[in-house]
Amino acid sequence: MGLNKFQLFRKEFRYQYLATFIVQLTAFIFGIVIGFTGPNLELFKSEKTPLKGGPITAEEESWIGSISAFGAIGFVLIYGWISERFGRKIAILLIGIPQTMSWVFMALANDVIYICISRVLSGIAGAGCFYVVPVYVAEISDKRIRGALCTSFSVICNIGIFIEFILAEYMDFRNAAILIGLVSLGFMIGFYFMPESPQYLISKRKIDEAECAFKFFRGQQPNEQLSENSQADFDSMKEIAKDHDKSESKIKIFRNHISQPGTIKGILIAITVAQFPVMSGCFVLITFNQGIFTAADVRVLSVFWSSLAFAFIQIIAAICTAVFIDKIGRRKILTWSSFSSAICLLIFSAYMFLKTNANIDLNDVTWIPLVSLLIQVFVSSVGIIPVPNFYVSEILDQKVRGLVVSVCSWWSWIEGFLVIKFYPILEQSLGLYSIILFFGLTSIFCGFFTIFFLPETKGRNIEEIAKSIGKIENSQKSSNDTNDKY
Repeated sequence: MGLNKFQLFRKEFRYQYLATFIVQLTAFIFGIVIGFTGPNLELFKSEKTPLKGGPITAEEESWIGSISAFGAIGFVLIYGWISERFGRKIAILLIGIPQTMSWVFMALANDVIYICISRVLSGIAGAGCFYVVPVYVAEISDKRIRGALCTSFSVICNIGIFIEFILAEYMDFRNAAILIGLVSLGFMIGFYFMPESPQYLISKRKIDEAECAFKFFRGQQPNEQLSENSQADFDSMKEIAKDHDKSESKIKIFRNHISQPGTIKGILIAITVAQFPVMSGCFVLITFNQGIFTAADVRVLSVFWSSLAFAFIQIIAAICTAVFIDKIGRRKILTWSSFSSAICLLIFSAYMFLKTNANIDLNDVTWIPLVSLLIQVFVSSVGIIPVPNFYVSEILDQKVRGLVVSVCSWWSWIEGFLVIKFYPILEQSLGLYSIILFFGLTSIFCGFFTIFFLPETKGRNIEEIAKSIGKIENSQKSSNDTNDKY
């Protein structure tokens, strides 16, 4: 059996994998940023803190944990505008500037101010990473592997979190910053040689350039003839440019297009789905994982090994998603993930309630919080966390995709900032069990919303998906009209 029998080694997919790997180095680096707070906040609060000002206060802890999200809030829409005005490639390359500078400041950090500046810059980079990168990957991918490539974003990000836990345990955070800064420079150099998204070039009526880029990502030379299947996919992309007037502003195009069947429905679905990761409680669990394990008095493993298992399971889960997303489908995975996550969170919440409010001896079952959280992080990392990152881009028409995705990203960063900033205060006033209970209930909502409102996108062109929402809506109206006659 030759290597080309394996999908990874097929010529038509190779450069899609290469471009995806390079661009998702930004996700790996932001995984480092996400993982930084778990172990390092505990270090900075202790008497062993390397900061010259001594142990940090609770207020400083909340700012270090949340300020990266705060930095992203002001730049999500800017990256969205750059992406639509100048292209996905320019927007992605610009991610590298604040990303690299953030690690320069971290390498120089000896007090809280430097750390906060570093995390603001990393948040600015993260704004572009979570908005532009999934769009770029979705637009360059063949529909047969689009789900796997899009979900690999979460795999790479989770690997970053895992690596950061190890770096924090065995390496000074300033030396680790130098290492990650070099990775950031490597990303900028590598991605410079990647083409622009064919869909974006088509939207700008640069058909010849779009065809060259499309052929590159399908492993063909510019002078080669497209295969029958590839030509059909390219022709499908060109359909989106037929009624595109370059003289119209994006807002005017959006206003004109929003009245078309299914557009409002698609936007409402996209906005809701974009909130799924926040609703699952992932921001809190990842940011404060070591503090949560300490509060639960986990005794089966040390706090470090519990956190490492937490991060490793995320990697395994994300790989499972990449392997099965195009076989099982988005809806089934999201439904299973949401309800399973809810069950685990409710079990953990019940345990913490009994531990803090009931006179019950739980010494023989201290494994419950560890097991419930590790299962929760697995099932949520399979679906409810990674899938919304690319599902939102899949269900929206190209004419409204950029604006809606940027607004969804902007609002998600605001939620992330608020949740992380006020978690320490709410945890002290309401108790950890109350917060986890809330996330369990919202995960149940995510499951039911998926069942009743989300269309399946597996194996379908992005344009076909967006059009089908309108067709479904029209068919439902027609059915209702027919029923009304009788």
